[in-house]
Amino acid sequence: MRKLFAYLLSVTLILGFVSPKVTHAADDITGHFFESSMRTLINQGIYSGYADGTYKPDREVTRAEFTSLLVRALNLSVNGQTTKFSDVSEDDWHHYAISIGTSHGLISGYPGGVFKPNAKITRQEMASIIHRAAIAQGIVYGEEPLSFSDNHQINPVFHSSVKYMLYLNIMAGKGNNRFAPRDVTTRGETSAVLVRLLNRIENPTVVINKTNYNYPFSRMVDVQMTRTPKVDGAGIYIASRSMIEYYANPSNFTPSSSEYYQFLDLSKSAGVNATEINQKVLANKGVLTGQASAFIQAGKANNVNEVYLIAHALHETGNGTSSLAKGIPVDDKGNIVSEKEAKHTVYNVYGYGAKDSNPLRGGAKYAFDNKWFTVKDAIIGGAADIANNYINDGQNTLYKMRWNPDSPGYPQYATHVMWATIQAQKMDNMYSLIDNKVLNYDVPVFTNQPGKTAKPSGAAQYFVDTSVAGQIRFTTADYLNFRTGPTTSFDVISRLPQGTKVTLVGHNGGWYKITANGKTGWVDGSYLATEAAFKTQQHTQSPSTEQGDSTEEKDAQNNQESTELGTENESRMEILSEEDGNATVNKDDVALRSEPLKEGYEVIAELKQDAKVTTIFQQGEWYYVSVNDREGFIHQDDLNLQ
Repeated sequence: MRKLFAYLLSVTLILGFVSPKVTHAADDITGHFFESSMRTLINQGIYSGYADGTYKPDREVTRAEFTSLLVRALNLSVNGQTTKFSDVSEDDWHHYAISIGTSHGLISGYPGGVFKPNAKITRQEMASIIHRAAIAQGIVYGEEPLSFSDNHQINPVFHSSVKYMLYLNIMAGKGNNRFAPRDVTTRGETSAVLVRLLNRIENPTVVINKTNYNYPFSRMVDVQMTRTPKVDGAGIYIASRSMIEYYANPSNFTPSSSEYYQFLDLSKSAGVNATEINQKVLANKGVLTGQASAFIQAGKANNVNEVYLIAHALHETGNGTSSLAKGIPVDDKGNIVSEKEAKHTVYNVYGYGAKDSNPLRGGAKYAFDNKWFTVKDAIIGGAADIANNYINDGQNTLYKMRWNPDSPGYPQYATHVMWATIQAQKMDNMYSLIDNKVLNYDVPVFTNQPGKTAKPSGAAQYFVDTSVAGQIRFTTADYLNFRTGPTTSFDVISRLPQGTKVTLVGHNGGWYKITANGKTGWVDGSYLATEAAFKTQQHTQSPSTEQGDSTEEKDAQNNQESTELGTENESRMEILSEEDGNATVNKDDVALRSEPLKEGYEVIAELKQDAKVTTIFQQGEWYYVSVNDREGFIHQDDLNLQ
């Protein structure tokens, strides 16, 4: 009977604190700063008034009361093991709420096994509890820096929680740029925090899903090592195993980092607003200006993230200024012709069909075959190709495009180990311009996946192929730089005289890791020879004693100079001219350009004065011409039209 009475009493007290109650026409929260949030919770049955009809918005909240409000707001029940406290008995009205809170890991007690249910809860303590609740609800973690005048008063234990609350905009500072961490929270302040938490849960702007792969992370790395992963963008140097272990490990990237965009689900809409995109992202972007609605429509029609489509198009079109984006005149078979002969103008904003042999004709023909006769057609139609090539085949994140965890090793979009994170940073740059957005992440989880690890640095980033280990070589150059790593960007350990005997350890990208004079380092493999080859060289060459620039650097410089000179002489000596052209070049060294641009173009050829060309069509101040089976753009000022 005593327990029954205690139970009924606890129910009465809890309902008096959290059950719904019809509000008065005018009450003590009318016009209050927290009126809106308090009425929201009253209407949801989370808050209720007192017997005298008041709601007491300025009343300070105890730890027991805050716990009761929180578990009620989240609609929680006991989940697993609960914690008992010496100062909380089964007869107490708050016992059940505290049991629920501890079973979910939302609250804890103090040393000595006490909870202190009647102690007032401070703002920093509230931040800590809401932090745990938000994480438990799957709300993405992030941090905003602490910039309050009373930062020093925030207990370091609560720093991450306060930063998280600021990031989510669940809590903010008070007057005079203070956080007031030790101030006791009130019923009104608590209501605002709970409403913001519920809004984050019910209307998430960030959703993180995890995909489990039933194989060890080490197997992923084993397979990737067989696919010649590269550590550099030029694709010369093979990456070390530790580099793969770092970049393929999802644990190394947090939701608050730009690299986390590699897990963005590109099959999900970003939920962006067309007006905002046009104003913040596509303003002054050539033919793409004002095309946000087309990108949004393309994304919906093909299940592709519209921001990714925009990023792709901006990259391929040079911010909407490429010739393919501006429109190419074609005949009824898709061949490039003059404007007078044209039956259609075609547009291509994603670069499809633009093969290196003749990107303009290839891209125009592809656009014609797909009936892309407006910029909007190209945006919407080209999105289908993007979707079908990767995203709809399951590689719906940049991470999956690079590493393909469903089928490690093949197909993969790139070999550079940093490709996904580099592209992710570009996505972050674009998303940072947008306020209204939804981020859906798909993060892989492997069995035996390591936690966060340190990124390799220096020579540890480079693989060492040990198939030549133990072989003997001799240096063939004077004072060959002996470096700490396999490129000229690494420090010089010493300079090895010609004829130095070295032992090979391994190689990568034309460089050899060696031991010489008791030290280990790297040298350019161009200056190593077998003993027989070295002796032959000695008979045919006289050694130099010059001790200026290092051999590999002088050689690289000479090669670069000779290459540049050769290219220049070859292009200038080559006489390009159409026998029946309709225009002539009016000066020497006129560049036939890949794009109608004054900079950032590729030189196809350089033309001599009076060279004849055939104009095909005009795009602004530029003419697209052909000469000796080559095609490109020449500025109108460099031509005399016949």
